[in-house]
Amino acid sequence: YWVTNYSTISDCTFAGSVANYSTISDCTFAYSVTNYSGGEIHRGTFDSDKTVTNYYTISDSTFQNTCSVTNGGMINNGTFKNTGSVTNSGLISGGTFQNTCSVTNEGTIKKGTFKDVCSVTNEGANATIENGTFKNMCRVINNSTIKNGTFKNKCSVENNANGTISGGTFTYKVENNGIITGGVFNRNANLTGVTGGYNITVASNAKIEKVNGVPAEWAPYV
Repeated sequence: YWVTNYSTISDCTFAGSVANYSTISDCTFAYSVTNYSGGEIHRGTFDSDKTVTNYYTISDSTFQNTCSVTNGGMINNGTFKNTGSVTNSGLISGGTFQNTCSVTNEGTIKKGTFKDVCSVTNEGANATIENGTFKNMCRVINNSTIKNGTFKNKCSVENNANGTISGGTFTYKVENNGIITGGVFNRNANLTGVTGGYNITVASNAKIEKVNGVPAEWAPYV
């Protein structure tokens, strides 16, 4: 069956498809969901192999078990895990993306944590990673713009021909075939074609806390 919502629904379970134009909170969705302009879903659980399409706001929700999410609105916090895929042309303002979660970003990633074999492809004219934490075997393929963020704990970054990195902290591998104008990189980075950089040698037992105001979130390299 199909449910179309124009009012407020809370504490419920949907076994059929849902089209939402108003507010749904604290509910479980077992089938496809489309959240239209004006619709808000708070603290929802999306637990199926179906699709979630968001044009407005989803906050503090859980997406799991091969759930596919297409976001053209705003995702504010939440957990995405277990072979799910996320395609974002809107705004991701927070959340945890993990366990083989695949993220294609064509909009803005303002913050969030991407980890545990999570892959992020940043592409498109408006795609921007403004901040976030990328770690634990996460892989980032950049075909657009990285302005900031922390990339650590075996998170590799591939900066392709159309990619630009203007800031961020990188503690693992960076393969650069694009443009880098700023950032803090450790010795694992392969920064081909980059000029104006400076190497820093750290004394034994010393610690770098910041470089040019950017937190250096890794153990010191001697």
